[in-house]
Amino acid sequence: MKRCVIITGYIEGSIRSICPELFDSTESKPLILCADGGYRLAAKEDLVPHVIIGDFDTFDGMETDVPEADQIIRVPVEKDDTDTMLCIKYGLEQGCDSFTIVGGLGGRLDHTFANLQSLAYLASFGKDAVMKDEETCVMIKSPGVHKLHRGSTAEGGCRPYRRFSLFAWSPTVEGLSIRGAKYELENGKLENTFPLGVSNEFIETHVELNFHSGMMLVIMNHQR
Repeated sequence: MKRCVIITGYIEGSIRSICPELFDSTESKPLILCADGGYRLAAKEDLVPHVIIGDFDTFDGMETDVPEADQIIRVPVEKDDTDTMLCIKYGLEQGCDSFTIVGGLGGRLDHTFANLQSLAYLASFGKDAVMKDEETCVMIKSPGVHKLHRGSTAEGGCRPYRRFSLFAWSPTVEGLSIRGAKYELENGKLENTFPLGVSNEFIETHVELNFHSGMMLVIMNHQR
């Protein structure tokens, strides 16, 4: 499975704490992309991306103030795709199956929602995708059986997750079963007009989710 890591321009926390494996010389490196201003956040941590993609309309001195990169792709300011989406499409063109979006949560609400839609875009192609910062891990799941791992090694992060929330991304999520959580459920239904699945808790090392229709937004949080 070929993995792609996208560094966004807004990150709560450090890249090193969110994806420590990127700084491990013994680990094979994924395809590392920087979405626009993400290149400066990467440079602060001496992380060298393979490709930088963006319009760079808010930055002066782009030619002299960048980390090393194999390629810089400039795009027009007026465009349909966000810089993060351009990175996603580039990763898909390179044959990537697994995507980690670093940051993209918090800050401007419209940007956060756009990034959630980008996760849904990847889910529509059947790709494994996660968006995370130091506190939060976000995924969008298609029907099937899924495991949410409480420990730090599966979805990333340096501390165990304590809480998770489930929301219908599509109008409804049906046939939902939850096992290994404080609040379990059997053959339940979520609707995108009511937050029934907010703030559940891990009581086992992992939680098992199973549902047969719809698209589901999953948000995991460390203790706070």
